[in-house]
Amino acid sequence: MKTEKILKEINKKKYNNLYGKIVIIIYLIFIIFFICRANGQEYLISDYEFTNQNYTMQGVYKFCKSFKNNPLSYDDVEIIVRYCHLYTINPLPILIKMQMESDLLERNLTNKTVRYLKIRAMGYGMAHNFRLGGLKHYEYGGYQIQIFHAIKRMREFLEEWEPGMKKYVIDLKKDIIPANASSYALYRYTPFYGKHNEYNWKYDAIGNMAFSSLFRKYKMGWDITMHEESQK
Repeated sequence: MKTEKILKEINKKKYNNLYGKIVIIIYLIFIIFFICRANGQEYLISDYEFTNQNYTMQGVYKFCKSFKNNPLSYDDVEIIVRYCHLYTINPLPILIKMQMESDLLERNLTNKTVRYLKIRAMGYGMAHNFRLGGLKHYEYGGYQIQIFHAIKRMREFLEEWEPGMKKYVIDLKKDIIPANASSYALYRYTPFYGKHNEYNWKYDAIGNMAFSSLFRKYKMGWDITMHEESQK
């Protein structure tokens, strides 16, 4: 009887220890989930990935043409590369923003012509309802004008950032503290995160959650292409 009692006590302690460990694990999972969720909003891309100059004109063009029905000409890509070099911005984030705003990288099904899309390539100075028709500021219409102003503004936003600076995000309805200069620049350019049902689909399409998703989607192909070109 004494032995049985001892065994029961041992089993009870083991059960309590196991239960305690399970509770701790669940608690840690929740903490990690909320930390990752916050970091997903506040950290979009590293400053190195946003500004590094490890690319070539031929590499960028090859990357663009790897997408079926990509409508960008060699001259179109050269304009991007020229201003990215001038303002020390990596072309990949610019191409991603272009895809988000006008579908000019990996073009989706649309009735709009390429010429129409190029007029508002980066969404700079354009009304948010432009996808539904109409221009707000005609002086910013035009492919080269769009590329120049968008890249120039990104550089200005990078220089503007200081650690701890807040940025109000419209669809989150709160201030966030971007983790670095590049994340801050993206929120300054587009103050939406995305995936909030009370907002129209167009905010999801141009929000920074979409930027993060597209960056992950394109990053490997970009790196492989740039590496191949660097070996030539």
